[in-house]
Amino acid sequence: MVDDIHALKTVGIREFAVGALREGVDGAALEKLVTAAKPGKVVFHRAIDELLRRGFSPDDVIGELKNFGIDRVLSSGGGVEADARGLANLKRACDRNGIELVAAGKIDVVKIPRLAFATQFHAGSSVHETVCAEKTDDLFRAMACQRVTTSKVARLLDAIRRAVP
Repeated sequence: MVDDIHALKTVGIREFAVGALREGVDGAALEKLVTAAKPGKVVFHRAIDELLRRGFSPDDVIGELKNFGIDRVLSSGGGVEADARGLANLKRACDRNGIELVAAGKIDVVKIPRLAFATQFHAGSSVHETVCAEKTDDLFRAMACQRVTTSKVARLLDAIRRAVP
């Protein structure tokens, strides 16, 4: 991944999403990734959700990430889908440590009003089930059902504008 970051920097990429876990944060790996990415910004991706599910304290994890120079955290608050209570706890920890929170996890127009405190959102479409290689037709059908469309994006933006002051 370090080589990938260096290659991406040569073409102008300046923000990177990374994550490395063992029992907790894999400090040795994360340090290498952050060092490679700097002076660019670094987002710790949804690996944090696994730590929250394992019972790690949001304050402890965010404090550790701050020490590594992480700028943002991409999280659902610990669940598969965005969880308002988990994200609110994480947001407080992020605010105390000067780290930005990007809410993620099946963000849609219904969830946006409950998550307005986040102010940054990651919305996308993905397939959340295992598909055998022999069943690639099933995979492509599933992906077709999950496509991001202009109208989906417009509805999300409208919901954000209504919910976020």
